[in-house]
Amino acid sequence: MVDNPVGVDGGMVSTVGLSATYDTRDDIFYPRSGLFATFIAENSGPYIGADFSYSLFQFDMSYYHTIKEKHTIATNLYTGGTVGESPFFSYFWVSSGKKGRGFNDRRFIDKNIGMLQVEYRFPIYKRFRGAAFTSLSSVGNSYGDVFTNRKIWSYGGGLRFQLSKKQMSHLRLDVAHGFEGFQFYMTIGEAF
Repeated sequence: MVDNPVGVDGGMVSTVGLSATYDTRDDIFYPRSGLFATFIAENSGPYIGADFSYSLFQFDMSYYHTIKEKHTIATNLYTGGTVGESPFFSYFWVSSGKKGRGFNDRRFIDKNIGMLQVEYRFPIYKRFRGAAFTSLSSVGNSYGDVFTNRKIWSYGGGLRFQLSKKQMSHLRLDVAHGFEGFQFYMTIGEAF
């Protein structure tokens, strides 16, 4: 018999928490140097009208380093966890256009996550740019499971077109491959 996850019958989610951000990026749309980090801690419970009692934390850090003119290595570390009876719709997931490209959206989902992404960004011609990327992720029921569960690896490449000559905002076309096949993404803005 399979137990239904917490929250399958719906319910009210409300949280109280704090967030801290550190940002030294040289450009918010297409950074070539600097660090961007965010830490979030939240708590949910009946004292704020919630139907679920749990705590959540997440840490998201991206570092950008130009190795030669207009050739940039971007690295992203993302981790998070929950303690208590968190509803399944508050779980962390691998695979989207921003986190762990290469699988169906929210293909891997659980209470805890660890993810490392690396992307090499390079010029092609005028307003066209390219990228090659990879990610390694894991999810688990406990935070320790993130380190021992199966690792989810994917890789891919993409094409960027700068939409405006005045700012570095791009139309992004990516193709990523994981062990289940290929996924395609078309968005505006970088994955991280």
